[in-house]
Amino acid sequence: SAASASAASASAASSPNDDDDTVAAVAVATQRQPSRYTSSQQPRGPTIVCPVCANTVKAQADRFRQHINKCCPDMVARVPKSAWGAADDMAEVARVIAAAEAELTEACKQLAYGGERLPREAVAARLGLDAERVR
Repeated sequence: SAASASAASASAASSPNDDDDTVAAVAVATQRQPSRYTSSQQPRGPTIVCPVCANTVKAQADRFRQHINKCCPDMVARVPKSAWGAADDMAEVARVIAAAEAELTEACKQLAYGGERLPREAVAARLGLDAERVR
């Protein structure tokens, strides 16, 4: 311990630019390593893109259904239960959701920009949706 302390003091004394060493140490200390569990990390295994929010989700029935419950809960009722049971074909579920989303988008546009020109909250109330969902 005494030898390492004397070596550290000798190296500090021999360094002409102590300020440069301090700046380099601060720069190294402030660089952050990315977290292992970042949201930008892609899931492993087969994936599918959510037709509503365009996020990448695992192509497993339970994971995709869980995502749809959070993303657009009104779409869960539009997908037949038999489609959710077929764990192999999440692409079919995504196609059903995409078609229903296209119909819903058209209805929202018709109410918002059609003859009545309703505000977003009124469109959401008429269609039975959340105002953020209409957005």
